[in-house]
Amino acid sequence: MGFFDFIKGSGEDVDETALEAQERETSDKMLKAKLFRHLRNKGLEEKIEGLSLEVSDDKVTVGGKVKNEDIAEIVVLSVGNFQGVAGVDDKLEVTAPAPAAAGAGAVAAAPAATPTVERKPAGVFHTVESGDTLWAIAEKHLGDGNKYTAIFEANKPMLKDPDSIYPGQKLRIPK
Repeated sequence: MGFFDFIKGSGEDVDETALEAQERETSDKMLKAKLFRHLRNKGLEEKIEGLSLEVSDDKVTVGGKVKNEDIAEIVVLSVGNFQGVAGVDDKLEVTAPAPAAAGAGAVAAAPAATPTVERKPAGVFHTVESGDTLWAIAEKHLGDGNKYTAIFEANKPMLKDPDSIYPGQKLRIPK
């Protein structure tokens, strides 16, 4: 075998439309895998029963069941604040709290389907701007800069450090 010469401008051409669709599908699959890993690393995957993620271009649909609105909002923000994601379609269901356990010696009833409750926001969202600090955000939304720790706590495990916010990031502001 050896080296073969060809005419560069001739020959079969690649179907650009099909190639772009294939690249987009590969990119979507990679982003989906990264998001699953991200949620697992944040300890959120285990808090979502039947977690589903669908990626189409830079939009992500997240589904499954969570026990409260706080968890749902943290999941949506964790996905939305991930690089490469421009929008999140929140299809999470919030389940009603489980009934209190029966006393000793009681006969357990057959498990019922987990009901869902009407979704009501647990907080408001704030988009971080250049120069923002949690202190300044707390002053603006909560009326007291000292309440920055409440914002920090409301955004765990998404935030690891109160000083690690960045412009464009969305944060939950607790009521």
